[in-house]
Amino acid sequence: MKKNKKILIFLIVMLAILIVSVIILLIVINEATYNPVGTVEPNAIVGYRGVIVKVNEDSLGFMTEAGEPFYLIYKEKLGTLSGTQTNIELKEGQHVIVAYSGHILNTEPKIIPDIGGIYIVSEKSDMKVPDNIYDLFKDYYTYNVKK
Repeated sequence: MKKNKKILIFLIVMLAILIVSVIILLIVINEATYNPVGTVEPNAIVGYRGVIVKVNEDSLGFMTEAGEPFYLIYKEKLGTLSGTQTNIELKEGQHVIVAYSGHILNTEPKIIPDIGGIYIVSEKSDMKVPDNIYDLFKDYYTYNVKK
């Protein structure tokens, strides 16, 4: 009888672990489905959360939640998703998740040349962008996307 009780407890614990794992997976998948703006590379495997500092014609100035600046380069127009037009527009100050393949060019600021997608978390980020980050992106492109 004790053996059957141990097996039953083991099965209940395994079922509980499975249920918790599925719930966590669903939360992660739900978080990654925020308004995709553009998909360039289908193999995005990593991502950063942060704020858009500057929007250019084919690139973005971006600061992570840890305060690290990145320059993001697009191969397609902003606001397109797999060749179809969307009415989502990237704007300075938006809190976003940037997905990419993991390749980063070690420049100042660092450049991510293969964006897999940008997902808008909120229209207004609570992150404070320091003046030196604004200055860093000021000297790049002077042409901004029309808002």
